[in-house]
Amino acid sequence: MKTTLSTLLLTVLFLAGILIPEPVVSQNNGVNRVNIVTYDFFYGIMAKSPNNCRGRSFYTRVAFLRAIRDYPDFARSGSLDDSKRELAAFFAHVTHETGHFCYVEEINGRSKNYCDRSNSEYPCAPNKGYYGRGPIQISWNYNYGAAGRSLGSDLLGNPDIVANDPMISFKTA
Repeated sequence: MKTTLSTLLLTVLFLAGILIPEPVVSQNNGVNRVNIVTYDFFYGIMAKSPNNCRGRSFYTRVAFLRAIRDYPDFARSGSLDDSKRELAAFFAHVTHETGHFCYVEEINGRSKNYCDRSNSEYPCAPNKGYYGRGPIQISWNYNYGAAGRSLGSDLLGNPDIVANDPMISFKTA
């Protein structure tokens, strides 16, 4: 069998098409997250916390839904079931961290030192505490610094904003 240059070239191009995968592009599936995170779902989690919890007046479904507007791909990739699983994982995590949306700040957090002085990129500000705050209980100066950079907010200089602004709080999660 005689192999011609054109046959060899076509074979190489064909194999290259098989062996070099196309780039995977994240596709937003357009799932309506409002219909998944219903009022009953959100406040059903909170109903399991004591009535005197600060988080009951801090964490709201409206604040969560407004915060995720800035993250259009959050819980919107893959199938509807994939979106539901991503939201379920998120709410399982924050439910655990906050005691069913009870805690806005880590218990006894002010007494803990979460300042990594060796981190020069996100140095600790004087008299600031980087203990757990918000639904994910963000802690450590380098996490506050990176989150603040992402959000365009000085969380290193004002970490308390995570415990005082529900939108920023949810965005750190």
